[in-house]
Amino acid sequence: MGRTDEKHKMKKEKRIKQGTTLCLLLAAAVFFYFAVIRNVFGGTVWDVGIYGLGCVIFAAVLGIWLWQLPLLDMLEKIKTEDVQRDAVQICCFACICLMTLYYYNSGSEYGHSVGTRVMNCAFGIALLCMCKREELQRRLTGYVQLCLAALFIAGTFLESRDSKETVLYVLSGITVWIYCRLLGSRGALIGWREIRRRITPYGWLVFAFFAGLVIFRNTRTWPFSVVIPFGWLYLYRFDTKKMNRLLKNYCYGCILAFWMMAGSGALFRPYYSFEFIRYPGWFSSVATAGLFWMLVIACTVSCILAKVRKGERISVRSIYFEWITLGAAGTYLFMTLSRTAALSVAVFWFLAFVLAELCYYRDSLKGMLAKIFLVVSPVLFVFPAVYTVTRCVPAIVGRPVWITGAEWFSDRIEKREPVDSTKFMNIAQLGETFLEKWVGLDINLTEIAGSVSGPGNAVTEENGETVYQDNVVGTTEIDGQVYSVKDYTFHNPDEGDVSNGRFELFEIYTSHLNMTGHDSMLVEDVDKNITLYHAHNSYIQTAYDHGIPTGILFILVVVAGVAVSGVYYRRNCREVNFAVYPFVVILSFMISGITEWIFHPSIPIGFAFLVALTPLVAAA
Repeated sequence: MGRTDEKHKMKKEKRIKQGTTLCLLLAAAVFFYFAVIRNVFGGTVWDVGIYGLGCVIFAAVLGIWLWQLPLLDMLEKIKTEDVQRDAVQICCFACICLMTLYYYNSGSEYGHSVGTRVMNCAFGIALLCMCKREELQRRLTGYVQLCLAALFIAGTFLESRDSKETVLYVLSGITVWIYCRLLGSRGALIGWREIRRRITPYGWLVFAFFAGLVIFRNTRTWPFSVVIPFGWLYLYRFDTKKMNRLLKNYCYGCILAFWMMAGSGALFRPYYSFEFIRYPGWFSSVATAGLFWMLVIACTVSCILAKVRKGERISVRSIYFEWITLGAAGTYLFMTLSRTAALSVAVFWFLAFVLAELCYYRDSLKGMLAKIFLVVSPVLFVFPAVYTVTRCVPAIVGRPVWITGAEWFSDRIEKREPVDSTKFMNIAQLGETFLEKWVGLDINLTEIAGSVSGPGNAVTEENGETVYQDNVVGTTEIDGQVYSVKDYTFHNPDEGDVSNGRFELFEIYTSHLNMTGHDSMLVEDVDKNITLYHAHNSYIQTAYDHGIPTGILFILVVVAGVAVSGVYYRRNCREVNFAVYPFVVILSFMISGITEWIFHPSIPIGFAFLVALTPLVAAA
């Protein structure tokens, strides 16, 4: 009877996969007909070739992945409590990554407050998933939660609030209620007698830094979003299995958020051929987008190394999902043309590869070349598919979403924009921008390919040089905020200074450092009549915000973290599959922090950095 049911399940699953694959192939064939044969998207032979190749690769990649999925077995496993806990924790970590979009793109204190509270709630639920039922079932904690709920309900009637204040009030109440339950689960934490034995010297350094953040917070409240939940996490009674589980769930939560961003962005975020030529996805800046793609690559590399164990033959089948994710994230990173993120990825991947080979794999030359090919090949393989989807699908959908005031310009891609509009990206323009920004070569590939570089009016100056206008032509009011309407044209200036002016920023901020910090991140330089919003350097900014002593502790935490994480991997690589995660994340954080402000729990790489400290603070 059991064998008959098993055959019936397999036949049912096979039919589902066959039907889905058939629909996928039909969709790919229709797209190929219109994009390649009918050439409805326009462009040169380069673009048409990429569309055709991308269409075939997309159908092949998705079809192979679908056939590998054990759909019915996955539905059976989801019924177990451990899998449900993992699923909830992964979704919570994905929510934290996704809320960074709202935090960044809101551009207001209200948006920052909402984003922070939602992330705190999600993180609290993720931490509760680590506790056993008996650790959470304490009467005293339940009574306290009941009293807080009564006070919260009474507060909703005793004081009138507008809609925004009500949202913040409700989110604050939920956050307090969750963390009350979390802080009441003392049985999940190491005892006072164990602290001296289990907290490492590096852990005491981290706690000293946390103390500096709180003492010199200077009217800021976000340090409590770091100290309370992460302090609880660092004191949790970990063993090897639990540590591996936490790192695994965070990595896959980050990957889940990436695919949700990529999927929705492929529908509603068009790829411009002029002003927004560096594709930011859903983020309001390419720097932030590049740092998130970098984090996704770090998490994916950790997942791949966790599955490729010593002495085993590398099987693409076993890491197929991670392999494709690596290729897609690498392609999006390339399309941002972010040099900071690309440099961080190159450095952490090389050093992680060296560390893994020296401490664990110790492969032959052939084995090392196989691993190098394994990491590099997916970007080359997946690029045509990712580029084609990003260029063509938003044009087909015809419902672009604009997320920042800078995108409300007169020549933007409108709803129902013709799919062959020159406002959409083309291969020649992408290659031209890449060569100029990364290699320093000024080659007009658009002229060679015979395509238009971008819309706008060309003006010939007296010296014969052709420039493009970028003038404000009016204003528009959106959600009560007035934005400048600009006639943006092709915009890819030669920056000249390789630092993009950051050295001058560093000099101004360091001249204002003191021992106790400042209330605001801003620096107003009266002599130069400029206002700077942040230092574009995490170490200088932390010292500016919280004082020089706290800044020094922060530098020690980051630099020592790289060394300690390397030692941690050497000691635990055989027991903890994700032991490489702290090393790659802390290293990428250290490099990126030199040119970007990234130490904040509402910044994806900043949050990931704090997670990466977990196995280094206390001994399992």
